[in-house]
Amino acid sequence: MPDLPVSPALPLDRAALESAALRALGRKGAAWAVEHLIPWVSDSDEDVFLAAAEALAEIGDPRAIAPMIEALKADPSATRVYALGNFGLAPPTGIEY
Repeated sequence: MPDLPVSPALPLDRAALESAALRALGRKGAAWAVEHLIPWVSDSDEDVFLAAAEALAEIGDPRAIAPMIEALKADPSATRVYALGNFGLAPPTGIEY
């Protein structure tokens, strides 16, 4: 994922800052951000990909479904299946994981 400049004055680490930003986009229902959120579901940090999945689910744009499935295929670990399935894919598809 892109390296974001983080001010040393901020008490958050990089993953916490990224997660907070992703969740904020979801709460705002920022449909314009879907294409920018999609790459984050493949992030190696658990909180980051969970935040991206939650944001995409909250926005509810069907464009995010196929990329989340691809992220699951690329990394079928239990954590990613749980996070992307329950928090990312279940809300827009109605399928329980």
